[in-house]
Amino acid sequence: MNKITFHQSNCKKETASAWLLSLLKFACETEYFKDLQDFKLPMIKKDYTIYQKLMTLISSIAVGCESTNDINERLHPEKVAANILGMERFPDQSQINRLLQAMDEENIQQLRQIHHQIFMKHSDSISSAEEMVVDFDQTGLVANGKRWT
Repeated sequence: MNKITFHQSNCKKETASAWLLSLLKFACETEYFKDLQDFKLPMIKKDYTIYQKLMTLISSIAVGCESTNDINERLHPEKVAANILGMERFPDQSQINRLLQAMDEENIQQLRQIHHQIFMKHSDSISSAEEMVVDFDQTGLVANGKRWT
């Protein structure tokens, strides 16, 4: 994944995933995450809201985290990307694990409904007769023994 390295005026060096920054900027401009604000989960807010944790979870999938354990290494350091979503930094994996552990069947159904709402709002495939492949996790596709990224 391509990285951008830049220096701020206070000489602080930052490195960020160009792909993730572009994706999150687009998601914010299209209000992609807006429906996630309606997600209800009885959980105490400590440092991050449920909404912020859900955006983090989706972002972790987008950068190719295969499990929540990867969040600390691959996503947590992405301060610029977190800033795009209104956070100083992303929650660490333990906070995302607590979010997932707090969910029950009703919450899973909520997420399914929200996913459907997001899909219906943002999908151009509804009006298309052609087959469409959406690769969301960025781990690459394997076809005929070759890996395509």
